[in-house]
Amino acid sequence: NPDRANDFYSCDSCFARESPSLITPDTDAKIVCYCSTCLSDLHRDLGKELINHNPRRIPVEKHKLNLFAVLCIEVAHYVAFVKCQKQHDQYEWLFFDSMSDRIHNEKNIPLVDRVPDFEKWIEIARKDKYFFPDLDDFRKQARPSSQKFSENDMRRLRLFRDGAFFFYENSSVNYQ
Repeated sequence: NPDRANDFYSCDSCFARESPSLITPDTDAKIVCYCSTCLSDLHRDLGKELINHNPRRIPVEKHKLNLFAVLCIEVAHYVAFVKCQKQHDQYEWLFFDSMSDRIHNEKNIPLVDRVPDFEKWIEIARKDKYFFPDLDDFRKQARPSSQKFSENDMRRLRLFRDGAFFFYENSSVNYQ
């Protein structure tokens, strides 16, 4: 990507010096790193002086984050996919819907159900370039709340088209 140096670095020399330690996939992130020359130029251009500036080198470590929950929102209907630990190093994905059904149009009946295909859905979405266009075509057939969709198809639509908040954890950190 020819614009990659400008995505993270103010100048090409910063990129050349730092990029071997920061090999990252393309991203929409707007983070800029400055060498001391670039930082001085920036402050000079802004008409400011560097006062009490103590440069320090911060090592950049790579961390693989693991998805553990997705909150999906369609209008005012929230559902969630949550990764739960079954046993040590064994997990399963669960689907939670607080308004799955109603009794006499008064009380909501919540639903918690296993989603055994969750990891497969993610893998297919990563590999199949037609996955999202096909999903959009499928959704156009009827409104998502329609009973025309199977339960599994509804969940895929909710995950990939209504996913609003994605929660990740760093597996190298002990959260207890």
